[in-house]
Amino acid sequence: MEHKVTAGLIFCAFLTATAPTHAQQTPLLVQDVDSAGRNPFAVNASCPNPGQCVVVATLPATTPNGGPARTVVIEFVSEVCEGLALGITQDIFTFIYELGGQRHWAFLPAAVESGIGKMALQTALYADPGSSAQLGTPGNNSGCSISVSGHLIPQVASAGQDRH
Repeated sequence: MEHKVTAGLIFCAFLTATAPTHAQQTPLLVQDVDSAGRNPFAVNASCPNPGQCVVVATLPATTPNGGPARTVVIEFVSEVCEGLALGITQDIFTFIYELGGQRHWAFLPAAVESGIGKMALQTALYADPGSSAQLGTPGNNSGCSISVSGHLIPQVASAGQDRH
């Protein structure tokens, strides 16, 4: 029993001896450039054309203060389409966006009642600034409206550029 206590004391003494006596604190400077609250956006678009309407919305390329955006973060998409086939209760709306110059597809579930399809979805999709976002239905419709919202991640000036 005495041996265990001695080993424990040696162990504690070792920890005490190696603990730093004066920890120096240096503040860490952080610039929060991609906070969702700093550069919000919302775009709306519609197409009241009969037939197979595809809504096209142009995503913003600049932040509210006029600086260039590096990335568009789409956080919420909603759409309403009329004139869908009667008798169906659900549908899949196709959302097309661009990232890195490449087109990407997301298939979003929609509820349909009496020929009107509705979809609202919280998401996290990253897109190119100034590119288009398109949303449509797989079949005919008599008109659709879309709302896309989220935030912009601004370009950060490099060390040689002037920051305003």
